Amino acid sequence: EPTASPTVEATATLEVYSTQLTGQIVYRSKRIDTNEDGVIDVDDGIHLYLLDVESGETTQLTNGEQRDSFPSLSPDARQISFVSNRNSDLDQVFVMNVDGTETVQISETPGMKSCPEWSPDGKHIAYLVNNFEGEEDQNRIELFSIETGETQTLIQQPDRQLDCISWSPDGFYLVIGYTQDDKSHIAILDLETSELVELNFGGKRSDEPKFLPRHDGLFLSIVQSPGEFSSVSLLIFQLNQDDLHKQPTLLFSIEDVSGRYSWANGGHVLIETDVLGLQKSPKDARSGYEISMTPVDFSTLAASNNGTLSIN
Repeated sequence: EPTASPTVEATATLEVYSTQLTGQIVYRSKRIDTNEDGVIDVDDGIHLYLLDVESGETTQLTNGEQRDSFPSLSPDARQISFVSNRNSDLDQVFVMNVDGTETVQISETPGMKSCPEWSPDGKHIAYLVNNFEGEEDQNRIELFSIETGETQTLIQQPDRQLDCISWSPDGFYLVIGYTQDDKSHIAILDLETSELVELNFGGKRSDEPKFLPRHDGLFLSIVQSPGEFSSVSLLIFQLNQDDLHKQPTLLFSIEDVSGRYSWANGGHVLIETDVLGLQKSPKDARSGYEISMTPVDFSTLAASNNGTLSIN
């Protein structure tokens, strides 16, 4: 920080917050003319790729005309869960090695599968099951055990359209987004008691809830918009672990967020933004996507006695 007047010796400086990222990012992409008809479209399939962040090397993991989506890297970075229609028109959950080998289907029940997420200990995969082509009462969350191969239903919500889920770092909770009567809701599922606690975010549209990878408390992020054409903000809250019914405390916000997002270890948020792609032909009106990184340093936030926030 600047001093009132120049100093002979350098003054103490806060520790610089590193933006260095390491590890791997798994993502889906549509970029290959699989059927060689001169156009890249949904008929060419959607494939999974693995990016080594440090080297920048990208590896294609799947191929063919099937649509592979919702990839999730296991905590030990050895396996990837994902959703695919490769065996039928119905999306099911699969698991493969991180190099794309030994693909195994782990879901068999009716309903359209999406959003498989590994538990923090790597022993379970939770995923959504929503209605498909006239099927009823399929809106539920299933839990697959890696050790036993058994599947159980965690919660069933036939009157609600479920959105993607997120595990708490301790593995005790799932946060669930859902739509009911054209309104968005966010709730916490206590996996020990099966209690579903709905959170209150002031009546504004709130989507994409995710737990942060922090073990010093229970932190939750959401995407919120006050209106249909309003700018979108990424808000970060701290939950009261002793009583989840209490109002969450707002800690931090990132304004004008555009696109889906995910959390990386070390306090970074990865934001997938939609950018206009080049048209190679009138039939080929593609959009491209970029992944940008924003560092979030929670150590600079402190709450005063009256509950307002200050930045050190």
